[in-house]
Amino acid sequence: MAVETCLFVPEKLLDIAIQYIDLFYVDIKILDPLRCKKQLGGNIEQYFRNLNTLFKSKVPVVFRIPVIGGWTDDQENREMVLDLLTRYQPLKVEFIKEHNLGVSKYQSLDMEIPDYRGVSDGLMLEYADIVARTGIDVEICKI
Repeated sequence: MAVETCLFVPEKLLDIAIQYIDLFYVDIKILDPLRCKKQLGGNIEQYFRNLNTLFKSKVPVVFRIPVIGGWTDDQENREMVLDLLTRYQPLKVEFIKEHNLGVSKYQSLDMEIPDYRGVSDGLMLEYADIVARTGIDVEICKI
């Protein structure tokens, strides 16, 4: 069984899940503590504690990195992501280019649609190439 998570969960729930999950897909979005809290409502310290717990468990992990213009694509965040990737040994890294498939969801919830600025194919290839040079298996997902 596999699960996709952002890891913003209480540690005791992760401990339970680890017993039943064979593969974790873990999102890496915004690693700066203040931006993570403001833009995602997440606690980056909790994320790192859970990430450490997950890797100590030896359950395979695939990192998913959504590359979103104006949110996760800036140089500072990409450098922080690269640093994180070099500290862990994921099974694979999957890059997901920004898309507009969630527009209907935002509309149905009467929420403001985020204003993304787009991400170039060149940036996606450059980002993936830098990570691949570390020896990590990399894929750019097509949506």
